[in-house]
Amino acid sequence: MRNMTMIPWQNNILNSILTWNKAAPRLIVYTDGSIRPDRHRSGVAAIVQDTGGKILYWWARRVGSLTNNEAEYAAVIFALENLLPLRPLEVDVFTDSRLIVDQM
Repeated sequence: MRNMTMIPWQNNILNSILTWNKAAPRLIVYTDGSIRPDRHRSGVAAIVQDTGGKILYWWARRVGSLTNNEAEYAAVIFALENLLPLRPLEVDVFTDSRLIVDQM
């Protein structure tokens, strides 16, 4: 097997994975979806913090043309899918979408 050299940011990711290999007790997630109807673009983002307020992850992605509510839901789904490998025992989700808050 070939010996691999780790780039510093890869080493940080590897350490994060090894540290979080155990189930994370509780994570706090802030999500948001945005739309640009004139350009037929939408985006989703999520920030993950531990209970001490330390930012652990910041994820963002462009998605296709969505309505505002679809983008907000897509942001929550995006965050939860990315959290799966971390196996958190509890997740608090915060969003600025009243629709999602009322329906969840």
